[in-house]
Amino acid sequence: MAYKGKNKPTVNITLTDGQQDAFIPSYSTLDEIKGNVTVTPQVETKIDHIYITLECTVRTYIERVGTASATNTRSEGYDSRLRLVQPIPETAMPESGKLGPGKSHTFPFEFAVPKELLPRSCEHTIDNDVVRQAHLQLPPTLGDPMASVWGKTMLDDMAPDMSIVSYFVRVRLVSGRDEKTGKHIFIGDEIKKVRIIPAVPEHPPLAVLEGKQDDYRLRKEKPLKKGTFQKRIGTLVMESAQPRSLHLLPLRSEDPHPVTTMATIRLRFDPASSDAQPPRLGSLVTKLKVATFFATKRMHDIPKRSADFHYGSDRSLYVISVPLSSRCVASVEWAKNTPRTTSPRRKPSVPGSPVVPASSFATPLPSESYKEGQEYYTASLVVPITLPGKVEGNTNHK
Repeated sequence: MAYKGKNKPTVNITLTDGQQDAFIPSYSTLDEIKGNVTVTPQVETKIDHIYITLECTVRTYIERVGTASATNTRSEGYDSRLRLVQPIPETAMPESGKLGPGKSHTFPFEFAVPKELLPRSCEHTIDNDVVRQAHLQLPPTLGDPMASVWGKTMLDDMAPDMSIVSYFVRVRLVSGRDEKTGKHIFIGDEIKKVRIIPAVPEHPPLAVLEGKQDDYRLRKEKPLKKGTFQKRIGTLVMESAQPRSLHLLPLRSEDPHPVTTMATIRLRFDPASSDAQPPRLGSLVTKLKVATFFATKRMHDIPKRSADFHYGSDRSLYVISVPLSSRCVASVEWAKNTPRTTSPRRKPSVPGSPVVPASSFATPLPSESYKEGQEYYTASLVVPITLPGKVEGNTNHK
């Protein structure tokens, strides 16, 4: 029950940890959130207790358009992932149980951002302990544009409005209980948003599998023709290995260096005839594809493929592509290679079988159209991957 009278007490939440002037205070794992709550009643106000908490909530929703009629169906999900309570000693409360009019009363608070959530946060059915460990990781602030900033610069966390993770310091004033329902009567309820990006260990390399439905490709073959109705001149092969992870800068860091990593793409051209020449390279366009998997019910596994999330009544997927760079690679030269006596053949792709990283070979494996003993061409491209300055993001399962 909320108090809606004209004499509602004024509640102010201020920080004393050096971030009182920040647009959105930002914290990471084990950081301390310190501040004061100031309550100023307009009239003499009875107060039984004051609750000061650090909370994390997750809100999701999915809208589906019906095919039989022009109606929309919407499912929603809500979960309280974290609730730390600041103990209020009895000596801090007025002896009379009332706050004097026009007099400010101050209550200090102090929280520490935990490393992980308590085990009771993941008591639902799951496939294995790996999922439980992932669910107990503290989720980052997500989907709230007003809580995604770097200093005074607004950032894009590339998440949809349908999936929001919020952190806030909350203050509630209790004045007795309702006689009929027995519920607390709240005469004040205020929040102050904070941004939390927890420190997480680097994830192991992905297990990329062969198959058209896999979201990751470490190898691609493409037949080349001079024109639409011309005969094939050869096959272009592209191979790469998973690059190192992007390591985000620490919060409140003034380091101007960009967040970057590097990828190497190895090219191979298997000509269809001895007089066929490799294609002339033009430009290399780099994009970052980001996928947000979200659901209105608790998940029992970790999403592996975007195909598993399409057209679900309680799960959905939001994908965004961020342009990174466009580079001219016309100066890259092809190297002609004479095959060895026995050259490695490409094994037939079996759906679900692991892909051998390109770094395991000096050159890409031959294409399926390669003829034994034929000359081929190779080239290599080094691709810098730099995260744009107004974009942030990390990998988390919540």
